[in-house]
Formats: sequence, C-alpha cells, structure tokens
Amino acid sequence: MQFTSLASGSSGNCCLVSSKQGDLLVDAGIHLREIKRRLSAIGKDLDNVQSCLLSHEHSDHVKGAAKLLDAGIPMFANRGTAKAMGLTGARLFSTDEAFEFLGMKIFPFSTSHDAIEPVGFTLREGTQSLSILTDVGYVSRNVVESVKLAQAVVLEANHDVFMLKRGPYPEELKQRILGKKGHLSNYEGALLLLEHGSPALRHIVLGHLSETNNSPKVALQTFKSILQERQDLQDVQIHVASPDKALPLLDLGQKPYKIPSFLCANG
Repeated sequence: MQFTSLASGSSGNCCLVSSKQGDLLVDAGIHLREIKRRLSAIGKDLDNVQSCLLSHEHSDHVKGAAKLLDAGIPMFANRGTAKAMGLTGARLFSTDEAFEFLGMKIFPFSTSHDAIEPVGFTLREGTQSLSILTDVGYVSRNVVESVKLAQAVVLEANHDVFMLKRGPYPEELKQRILGKKGHLSNYEGALLLLEHGSPALRHIVLGHLSETNNSPKVALQTFKSILQERQDLQDVQIHVASPDKALPLLDLGQKPYKIPSFLCANG
C-alpha cells in the first residue's frame, strides 16, 4: 500500500491511497483542477481513482467533491455527512463498521469534531495498515485503537498551544479550537504516538497545520523531541503535509503486526 497527502491545511485537505487494485482519495478539499495537477506531479492520474472517502462535510474537506462526481468518481460517506452536504447517490457506509473496497478493509470510526458525523479512517491491505486522522478534538479510544498497529499515520498537528493562546484569534475561536470538538495540538498528537504508536510505525505525516498558530519547524521539533523517548521509533520518517503541493508517494513497507480484531470480523 502507498499513500500521500495531496493537500493539507485550513484551505483544503486531500489524501491519496493506492492499493494493488486501484487508487482512492480520502477527502476532496481542493478544486478538481488542483487534484489533477497534484496527482500528475506524483505520477498518478485521475482516471485511476476509483472513489473518494469523505470524513465530514466541512468545505476544506469536500470543496472538490461535486466536480469529482461530475467526473464520474463516486463518493463514500456516512448518512450524516451525505445529508449535511445534500449529497445524493453517495455510497453510504456506517460509522464504526468496516467495509471492503479495492482489496482494502476500511474502518470509518467516529471522532469528536464540530461536524454532524465526523470520522477518521483505518485502511488495511493484507498486513499493512494506515490511519488517517484529521479534525480531531481529543484523543478518544477510537483514535488510540487506530494508531496502535498502524505502519503509517496521517495525523492532525493543528496548532502549538502557546502560539494559539498568544495569537490574534478571538477568544471564542481559541476556545473552540482547544475544545473537545476542535483540533489536536502538536503536543497532543506527539503524546498519542509516544504512548500508543506501533513499533512497526514507518511514516508520520503531520497534517492540517495552522498557518497562524503553528509552523512546520515548530511541529517537527515538538514531535521529534517527544518521540525521542521511544527507542523503537527512532527510524520513523516524519513528514509535514503542505497546503500547496503533494508529498511524494510513501510506502508502508512490510513489517508484520497483529491485525486488530475489528478488522478481522466477517462481513
């Protein structure tokens, strides 16, 4: 399995996941022309994209969804997100129930954010597992279970708490971001992986960085400083997703691990 971030940030979010059977987008928060351009930059083509998973209805995650539909690419969404978007004809999934697509078992799990029915995703192909977690207000049990055995994690690192508190945002907005339906800080994300990250972890992609209350340098320093306490994570590659360009394709590798029980269930 391969994956990358095509875009990440308050202006738009979009990931690509490639299995042996085809390509899948996760969120479509940038315009279709940008999706095409960024796919081309990494040697991919929209013609190979089989569908798009939607995590929630906020515009920075669904901005390009309508044009993707017009281009013949179906959407996967839960009922809450589809209803909030006025999306008809979506392939509906049930939150907290795994389903199969493109040879992958996909587990959409509930998260805490100020949306109707937000989810994160665990995607598994064979013994390879990817966790995609953006727009997460706090570290719930679902979040912990998703990262425990993942070889790669796309993880929100929205803000540095001190930068946010000292920054120009109105107090009400600061409290929303810091609240349980807001966004994860650098520290919270790093602590999550320190305490629960798999020894098989190979790639961490830091996403959804605030341009006002964070920076790639600050986010990287926070994660590296905290994760140095885990000797088994010293070879992990940490990448910072950009709002403006795609990261290179990243490979999950072959490190084996015990498959989570919720992904082993029949049906």
